Amino acid sequence: MNNEPNREYFPSLETDRLKLQPLAAEDTNFIYRLLTDPRVAQYTMDIPPATHEQARDLIKYYLGPEGATENRWGLFHKEDGRYIGAAFS
Repeated sequence: MNNEPNREYFPSLETDRLKLQPLAAEDTNFIYRLLTDPRVAQYTMDIPPATHEQARDLIKYYLGPEGATENRWGLFHKEDGRYIGAAFS
C-alpha cells in the first residue's frame, strides 16, 4: 500500500492562518492522541485506536488506493506548524 497521500486528488489547502494537508505516516502520534481523547472520539465515526500501530493503520487506510473517494486532512497552524485537528472529506 502506498504511504504517500494522493495529493492530486486530495491537494493541500491553505487559508491565511491554516494549512490542511492529507495525513501522512509522520502524523501517527498526533492521530493517536486526537482519536483517543474522549472529547474528540465521541464525535467521530472512527473506533479509537488502542495502539500507535492501529493509528498508523488508520492513516494508511486514508492514504488508500488510487481513486479513493474519501480523505482525512490534518489541520495545522501555518505560523508554527502546530497540529490542531483533522477534517473529513
